[in-house]
Amino acid sequence: MKKLILLSAAALGLAATPAFAGEDGQAYVNIGGTVINDGGLAITGRVGYNFAQYFGVEGEGSFGVSDSSDSGIDTGINYSIAGFGVARMPLGEQFSVFGRVGYHSTEAEGSGFGVTVTQTFDGIAFGGGVEFMLDEKNGFRAEYTNFDGSVAGVGGSVDTFSASYVRKF
Repeated sequence: MKKLILLSAAALGLAATPAFAGEDGQAYVNIGGTVINDGGLAITGRVGYNFAQYFGVEGEGSFGVSDSSDSGIDTGINYSIAGFGVARMPLGEQFSVFGRVGYHSTEAEGSGFGVTVTQTFDGIAFGGGVEFMLDEKNGFRAEYTNFDGSVAGVGGSVDTFSASYVRKF
């Protein structure tokens, strides 16, 4: 059910994005795959808006499609939602680097030996990456993000690596 809600919210965000595009800024969406440091995989979508050449905001939603398995225990994310402030540095007409910091809420699940445990954790998320535009509207993005948080009162963090298609409006 939560995946359906997340997908519905992402679809509404994607449908509404062109309405935000204006002369002073640029809206964008992207979709791609995310590898989680423990070996799990997720599909990730983002909706963003660049207020100026160097600054913007973006929302992100992911849902797990593959868990990792170790010693009979499967772990993975069910979903993750996040919001970020983004700082960009263009290094030419087609290439830019960016950094981002924000806040996330993630639901993870572990199962094994007949027991399933689901926990939600939230915290600061930060990272950075590169973007290469093929033309004015289409490009690719690669990035690293660290999701810090607390699971059942125990501190920890998760590293992710993403690659995605970018579409600007």
